Amino acid sequence: MNHLPEIIINYYKILKRNTTLNNIKKEINELLKEYNKLKKITISYIIDFYYQFECIHAFNDVNGRGGRMIMFKECLKNIKKISF
Repeated sequence: MNHLPEIIINYYKILKRNTTLNNIKKEINELLKEYNKLKKITISYIIDFYYQFECIHAFNDVNGRGGRMIMFKECLKNIKKISF
């Protein structure tokens, strides 16, 4: 049995940090400001945005679902073709 997904999830949880309540608005605004400066949005930028959004952990619930919805919306908007 392959344990790779479990290792990735555990590694992500180790790296994950929660922003203090006082800094959430500031960090979200900084994240959006930097993201909106980008001239061309690539899948790498979308993934990086998602990761940073998850690290801020702005909500008590729905951080993962909300982040995935944002990522999906940005993929539909900016990525015309993904080659596998």
